[in-house]
Amino acid sequence: MAVIGCNGGNNRMDSNFLKEYIINVDLETMQYKTISENEDNNYFNIPLAGKYQEFIHRIAMNFVHPDDLGKFLDEFFPENLKRSMENNVNVVGDEVRLIYNNNVYWKNINSVIYQDKNNRKYYAVISFSDITEKKIIKTENERLLYETASQVYNFVFAVNLTKNNYSVIMKNSSFLNGISSKGSFSSFVSLFASRITSVNKNDFLEQCRAENIISEFKNGKSEIIFKIRIQNDMKKDEWILMTITEAAVSETEVNAVVLCRCIDLKKNEAVRKADISVNDSTAGFISHCFNFVYSENNISVCVNNLLKELTEILGAEYASLFFQDDENSASVARIGYYSPSGKIIPENDVVSGYKYNCELRNITDEAEFSEVMFTDTENMSEKYPLVKKHMQNNNIKNSAASGVSSGYQQKGYISAGNITKNQSGISSIMKIAALFAGFMLDRKFLINAGDNRRNHSIFLELAYNKTHNGIIQFEYIKNEKAVHLIDCNEAFCHIVDCPVDVVKRYFSYNFFKFVVDEDRIKTFNAAHAIISNEKRNSSTEVRILNKDGDIRWVHINMFRIEDEQSGRFIIQAEFTDITELKQEQLEKGIVYDAMPGFSIKCVFKNSFLEFLSANEKFYEFLGISDSENIPYIFSDSNFTKYTASHTNDFINRKSFYDSFMITLADGRKKWITVSAKCIGTNYGYPLYMLVIIDITEREEAYINLEKANMELKIRAERYSLIEKSTEEKIIEYDVKSDSLIIQESSEVDIAGSARKIENYLGNDFNGNFKSIICPDDYDYYIKLMKKALEVSSKGSADYRTNLHDNSSYKWYRSYYTSVADKSGEVVRLIARIKNIENERTTQKKLELQIKSDPMTGLLNKIAVKSEISDVLLDMPPLYYHAMMMIDIDNFKSVNDNLGHMFGDAVLKNIASAIRRTFRSSDIIGRIGGDEFIVFMKNTSIENAEMKARELCNSIKRTYSGNGKTVEISCSIGISYSKDNEDYDTLFEKADTAMYCSKKNGRNGYTSYSENMQKSEHELTREDCGAVHASNKAFDMEIISFALSLMSNSKDIDSSINILLEQTGNRFDMTDIVLFECDECGELFPSNSWPERENSEIISSMNQSNYNMMEFDSRGVFCVENCHNSDSSVSEKTLFLDYKCFKSLIAVKSDDNAVLKVLLLFGDRKNVRKWSDIQKNTFYELSRIISVFTTLRDERRKDKEKIALLKTTDALTGLYNFEAFKIKAEEIIVKNKKSRTFALFYMDINGFTYVNDNFGYNAGDRLLCDFAGCVKDTIKDAGIGCACRVYSDYFLMLLSGESRSDVMLKIKSSNDRFFDMERRAYPAGSIGLSTGIYFISDDFTDITISIDNADLARKKAKRTNQNTYEIYTADLRLSRSNELSIIGELYRAMEKGKIELFLQPKFSLDTRQVIGAEALARWRNDDCSLKYPSEFVPALEKIGYIVKLDFYMYEQVLKCMRKWIDRGIKPIPVSVNFSRKNSLEDGFYERVYNLAEAYGIDNSLVEIETTESTFINDINKMLETMRRFQNAGFKVDIDDFGTGYSSLNMLVSAPVDVVKIDKSFLKNIEDSQYERDYVKQMCKMISTANKDIIFEGVETEEQAQFLLECGFTMAQGYLFEKPIPLEEFENKYIFK
Repeated sequence: MAVIGCNGGNNRMDSNFLKEYIINVDLETMQYKTISENEDNNYFNIPLAGKYQEFIHRIAMNFVHPDDLGKFLDEFFPENLKRSMENNVNVVGDEVRLIYNNNVYWKNINSVIYQDKNNRKYYAVISFSDITEKKIIKTENERLLYETASQVYNFVFAVNLTKNNYSVIMKNSSFLNGISSKGSFSSFVSLFASRITSVNKNDFLEQCRAENIISEFKNGKSEIIFKIRIQNDMKKDEWILMTITEAAVSETEVNAVVLCRCIDLKKNEAVRKADISVNDSTAGFISHCFNFVYSENNISVCVNNLLKELTEILGAEYASLFFQDDENSASVARIGYYSPSGKIIPENDVVSGYKYNCELRNITDEAEFSEVMFTDTENMSEKYPLVKKHMQNNNIKNSAASGVSSGYQQKGYISAGNITKNQSGISSIMKIAALFAGFMLDRKFLINAGDNRRNHSIFLELAYNKTHNGIIQFEYIKNEKAVHLIDCNEAFCHIVDCPVDVVKRYFSYNFFKFVVDEDRIKTFNAAHAIISNEKRNSSTEVRILNKDGDIRWVHINMFRIEDEQSGRFIIQAEFTDITELKQEQLEKGIVYDAMPGFSIKCVFKNSFLEFLSANEKFYEFLGISDSENIPYIFSDSNFTKYTASHTNDFINRKSFYDSFMITLADGRKKWITVSAKCIGTNYGYPLYMLVIIDITEREEAYINLEKANMELKIRAERYSLIEKSTEEKIIEYDVKSDSLIIQESSEVDIAGSARKIENYLGNDFNGNFKSIICPDDYDYYIKLMKKALEVSSKGSADYRTNLHDNSSYKWYRSYYTSVADKSGEVVRLIARIKNIENERTTQKKLELQIKSDPMTGLLNKIAVKSEISDVLLDMPPLYYHAMMMIDIDNFKSVNDNLGHMFGDAVLKNIASAIRRTFRSSDIIGRIGGDEFIVFMKNTSIENAEMKARELCNSIKRTYSGNGKTVEISCSIGISYSKDNEDYDTLFEKADTAMYCSKKNGRNGYTSYSENMQKSEHELTREDCGAVHASNKAFDMEIISFALSLMSNSKDIDSSINILLEQTGNRFDMTDIVLFECDECGELFPSNSWPERENSEIISSMNQSNYNMMEFDSRGVFCVENCHNSDSSVSEKTLFLDYKCFKSLIAVKSDDNAVLKVLLLFGDRKNVRKWSDIQKNTFYELSRIISVFTTLRDERRKDKEKIALLKTTDALTGLYNFEAFKIKAEEIIVKNKKSRTFALFYMDINGFTYVNDNFGYNAGDRLLCDFAGCVKDTIKDAGIGCACRVYSDYFLMLLSGESRSDVMLKIKSSNDRFFDMERRAYPAGSIGLSTGIYFISDDFTDITISIDNADLARKKAKRTNQNTYEIYTADLRLSRSNELSIIGELYRAMEKGKIELFLQPKFSLDTRQVIGAEALARWRNDDCSLKYPSEFVPALEKIGYIVKLDFYMYEQVLKCMRKWIDRGIKPIPVSVNFSRKNSLEDGFYERVYNLAEAYGIDNSLVEIETTESTFINDINKMLETMRRFQNAGFKVDIDDFGTGYSSLNMLVSAPVDVVKIDKSFLKNIEDSQYERDYVKQMCKMISTANKDIIFEGVETEEQAQFLLECGFTMAQGYLFEKPIPLEEFENKYIFK
């Protein structure tokens, strides 16, 4: 099963199922009716009208995805829908997955509840709107992002640090094979740490604890980086670079993305460091993009951040993002621009912005998501004239653009200009930026789509016209800055008491007219908040006038509707008449004003408090008389913090109080205590009364006391620092007095006598600190002080000061602590400072080593570029700057003939010679093996050339050794700068000049001139000392044409024909024929030119003719005169077949000595002298054609494979699911009258065991083995087919003479498979759970038949894992009952129909009650009971058992609380928790917090879980049980002996009580063996200090036996059955 459109693209969208489906439900009769517009769109195949409960059952059973069944029934089950109506919840809905034709579709299911004003009945409109495409867009864009990450990383996974779990996103390396795809983050860290070989494992474990990572993020750190060595699966060391970067952060959760990358240690150290540096820049770019994309909802901010990151990583002067206005638009508009230098690039080119935009967009359309790079304007192709013009107009040197595409068909591009760095990685970076831009824009469209959801046709048709609320729509006209009324409903006309035509005429262009004058500003502000995009919706309460002048109070709620087709800006306002409510408030006003303190009534909405009203005392407190000015108090920073800290209390409608300080409008600061109590709801939102008391006087008294305590605290901190100091100084800054105190030594007396500097920081930081701080450090020191004084904190910093010696500055390190008062304001700064002069000197030496070439001691490549660039930027030349590129001639011969050690010595001598020749102020570096660079600052051309001659003479030398003589010299290229040229430009010019020197004979120098051709020096470059042969020239125009044509071709054969024609015309040929080699090695003609005139050539070419051709080393065979009598014998024989030619040339292209293509060129008219350029050109053409014919053949094979994959499972060779349905239905329809057919739905048991223990390859072999058995079975049966549905699930259609015949065939097949696999996996318990459905005579739909077989399979799986079940009608009925149970659970709990029963536990010797077990019973409407076996399995399937467990637990706590309040000592009660609950994160915390909330001693609660809980994730379960024990809870194991756990495990487990299952007592009265077994088993349990209690004691003989064995506790029907709580209390508690 797959989501449509995701990987596995053979699933196709059903266009019918994408349409909207709507029903209307009568909430009184619970009858539904499909709305008429959709009668032709009944893809649910459900009656158009009927009982709503049957409708929901049908949808839930046949369409809803199992994982979403719970939330679907929560919202739309009949009773739950009624409950929404009773609670005045008018709109409910959720996103739910539906399964249709085995594809998963996302639907937005919404219900709007309204009351018909005519019959006063309530109805619900339920709509199913498809959002699959939006979900696919999100999934696909995230996939592209992670594919991009895979270019840099080997392992990426997401972590929820709050919940301590992780999920693998991308993995393309084997170094973490042992780690599962998801699980506990702490477990992952432990497993990862176990492989570490480079650092302290405990340090790594500590730093990777979730709470420590969260703390680092909160302290402002955005990423944490580890460089560690681990042992991989091959037991070899591997270096890993791990980055933990902050991702989405909400109020309740903190998430992160972990990115791991392998570092190649095979490279030498210098290369490896460079590799890390380059890749880390790209890695950092991805990390930052992940961070701001997932943590920022404002799309504009996201785009700006992206462009800012792009300019930083590329060193670009600007970056911009252009995008289509809409999918039908031909133009693009700039939607984002960033320039760090403030450079202004106009949106439109001076010639034609429209055309320029389209031109760049067309570039990116040619190859989506590929970059286009424009390096300069001089050599730019004429294909892009407007781009060229744009770059020239705006002085752009280097620019790059990359196509951006969103899932909504719009396109655009992202570009950067004046790029100065990262040229080698620009392709990856631009692709990454384009992907993130596309992802952001998809989010933007999704958000806009969400805004328009309220503009719903059915909502307008029913809710708009039938609601009691008045509704008007008005349009905001931007140009006129005015609003225009366009529509209203009847309810609004009723409120204002005017007919519709009067309303529209009277209020047409000023809808504010009906609002009383005093309230119009409020109405305007509410509308303006939406118009200005400050809010999506806005509300207020105002008074309006009807036609008779009567005043009505209304609550107005406004929201925006954007008409996508017309682009109109429409606002819809809902009016609720609250006149009666206001009158009631006025009547209660006297009580309201009499409340203590100041009272505010407000509503908690969208995480904020919204002011409603206040009493007079509060107005007096604020010093205002107008309620308009009250809301500012809610924006006070401390009030905002108060609201945020109590968000959960507001949502859960709890009462609470808090104290804090606020600032009034006149600047006064007041301390207040706020007591909050929920007094009801306001339109579904919590309505609160806040009682505020002024406690300023009390707090000021506390503050004075706090000041005294603060002084003591400061002195304590001071003396603590003194104790730590050795040769350190203590300094203390007092904020209020602006003075710095310097303790000159650690011998400080109590009075703190020390040196003091007054007016230390001064106004605007112009104080006396400048007398002790180095001037070069002023700016840094001011930033440091500002940061330290912002908030209470600790930190360290390095700067230069003359505290020790007034005459010189030395480096000191300061460790400071900011001390704040109770209000959070910093009042004192205390620090100890340490002299680090020696440390900084050592650091400088290390920095010098990093910059140096280790062999010669000169600057290395990176350092020399950095220093030269600094000079070019900061030091304009007085004369010239000269750059010399020096290459050692014939140096490779030194290494080859005299050895590399000798070669190293020669390089050192050359470096010394260069140092001696040039000035100490000149910059000298080694940038390659035998390449050096010299940068002479402020020199003349004559002086530079003199130095070059001197250096040539100095380096020229002859070396002898090993009987060989080698002569070296140098070639020098010189470039000059006087016009602010950058490093790269000078380097390129010097490089060009140097190669001209080599071309001119070496051992000399050449100065760069503008007439030097770039192509010349490129073609004469040396490669390791050997000069390229000059005869490699070829016709660049035809080669470029060939590359461009073939690279952009969709039809290779047609493109080859075009290429042959162009080549023939260009070289004046008469014939060209392309021969290709087939798989058998035989030549065959594939393309020719001209097509109709060379049939004789094609027919005569054979292998024999080819073998006679004598090709040179390049693969070229040519004859200038085919009729020359001097030709060889082979040529003469060959030309008998080709006598039509006068000249002939053939070129071949091989792949590992295997012939791929042969190109034959012939001239029938002239004898030709074939030039080297022609030979080289034809040879290059053959290579190009060979590459693309190979690509064409691979594409053809891929298409054949794809065609096969559309119907076939790639692993097993069986049909895939879609093809199976078509084939099976075809077979059944054709043969059902003569044959018996059965569908078998099969699930391999033990498959996970094989995968986990033997690997995925073994699992694949198991699946193939089973598929082989299935194929053999179908072959024996003669008629049938099969498929792999997914994973280890298979479907098979089998036929036979009768039912028994079919069953015999499947049994034989299964037996063969079992025998095969049991030999391979003797301990694996391989088996099958099979569901069987016999096809009925009235067969119509294969999908229903498959569903029936699946229901039978699920029953087989539950009953016994290695068996089969045949479908019967009661299976579907059982499924329907399960859905009813799930849907009715909440109503049953609310109405108390889930009852608490207690079964007492007894002491066997005293027969007194010593405890009880809590059990659930479900009371039906007819007062009968459902027992757990009837409802627990259904709840366990869907996960609702968790809700039931805690519901029962809370009932137990309530009754214990009642016993305590009555003065009765409670007895311990055990509460059952299911396995699913026990493994939930937060299980322990929830149990603990509830017991604490009810004030129940933990020792009175026994946590009871079954033995099977320990099967999965035993370590996690044991840890949870230990936490319960440590907190004082008791832990019970129920039904011991029925599961799979061993006694050894039980003995060591943190368990207090073991409950022995009643099955052990069944035969003890008749069997001595059974009695002995029970005794020995329980003896072992007792030795481990576990208490034992026996369940199911039903006879006195059993009780007596247990007592004789020394067992003292039991429960069972002999003593008491489970009874209702009230009966239990009367018999055992209140007696």
